[in-house]
Amino acid sequence: METETIARMAARAWGIYSQGKDCMGHPYLKGLSPCEHLKVVEKGGEDILMIPLLDSFLDFSDLLFINETGEKRLLGGRPINDIGEGSFFFIGALSIPKLYVGVELSDMLSLSQVTGQPSFVTFTLGNLPAVVDTILSEGWFKPHQLVLASIEEDFDAVRSISKEYGLPCLLHETNIKEAANG
Repeated sequence: METETIARMAARAWGIYSQGKDCMGHPYLKGLSPCEHLKVVEKGGEDILMIPLLDSFLDFSDLLFINETGEKRLLGGRPINDIGEGSFFFIGALSIPKLYVGVELSDMLSLSQVTGQPSFVTFTLGNLPAVVDTILSEGWFKPHQLVLASIEEDFDAVRSISKEYGLPCLLHETNIKEAANG
């Protein structure tokens, strides 16, 4: 994509995002406490959750929308698989010494709330290696500080990626208490 097109898309995304309202109580969040950067926009009588996506320069790059049933679309109605390589959503603060990286927003919000540790959300398995590459190449975290987190249905794929990078892999549903204590 051309730089000018990317800049226009980011400006459009920011304009929409900046009009959003508080997302507390959105059905997709299933009672989780949302982090400060999640917002809601009303469209066709439905509250649509908005998630700002960042790129490797920590610049606002795109906007992800999740409806009340969990369907995900990018700005302009693009499918989630069109997510920019290396794009992510960040939960927490970079100053904390451990980082969880995973695919699903609700799971990573839950994990961050239980552990108090930050998370990066990649939204697709295919995007996970690019985000890990960015984290390591930018020096935001060292390999010993990263933990890849997965839900059961994606565990084999995430474990394979974790082995490739020499990183630990956490099965979210069964090991969340261990993560909170470790």
